[in-house]
Amino acid sequence: MPDPTQFTEAAMKDAAQTLFHKGPKNRAAAVLNWDSGDFFENPARGRQLRVLAAIMDLKLTDDLRERLGDTYAPSVNVDQSETFKGIGVLSATIDLEPEKLKIFYAEIQKIAAEMAAGKIDDDEFTRATKPILEGLPKSEEDNKYWLRVADSAQFRPETLGWHRTRQSDYQSVTLPQIKALAKQVFGSAKGLRVEVRPEGT
Repeated sequence: MPDPTQFTEAAMKDAAQTLFHKGPKNRAAAVLNWDSGDFFENPARGRQLRVLAAIMDLKLTDDLRERLGDTYAPSVNVDQSETFKGIGVLSATIDLEPEKLKIFYAEIQKIAAEMAAGKIDDDEFTRATKPILEGLPKSEEDNKYWLRVADSAQFRPETLGWHRTRQSDYQSVTLPQIKALAKQVFGSAKGLRVEVRPEGT
């Protein structure tokens, strides 16, 4: 099993890795990762990161649909470890034609630089936070959520506290906090780029 610390060490470097598949020649995938740190050291920051990711997702979707059309669906997510200290990434991913990978990289790097410079407005903040806040009570109507809470509490009792602060953490997120976090995450790193291309391209 690989050492999980390798992922954070790699994500903190401006690096690129290319893999190849034997499938259709017109399909490729790209992932761009930035180091986000783990969740359990600062759950409130982890929730701010999810708002940051939602804003980037909105921006990237709007930009790429303008450049490429409605058929492309990029995704920006946060995956933070609740076990290993310091391990976590904010990732932007997409599936598209190999010749359009450059467009994706150009757009995501432009957006990251703009967000690091504080270019996030009130409308984007509201569009990102509203679905998250509306989804919290709905998630608590699902037994799967409570099973995850109960399961985690068996070996990490503090996760019960994470559940109790979930709603207040999201409700207290502010636009200035998100701008500061964007500068921290995107300001000095281009991230780890991983792409999967057809063999022979």
